[in-house]
Amino acid sequence: MVNKFVFAFLAIFLGIFGAQWFYAKQYKRGFIYLVFCWTIIPIFMSIYQGFKALLTQTDSSFKIYV
Repeated sequence: MVNKFVFAFLAIFLGIFGAQWFYAKQYKRGFIYLVFCWTIIPIFMSIYQGFKALLTQTDSSFKIYV
């Protein structure tokens, strides 16, 4: 569980490097994004994940499962 606003911020602004996955302690995904950061694929995927996280329903502590 991670804070949805921190995850979304990292995904939108630093998602090309996989920062949101390192924050969520999913190091394998983060490393894959880091390896492919020179392509355009992680950019679109991270922007999608950031907006998806912002639209996800949360409890009172703003935590989401990723």
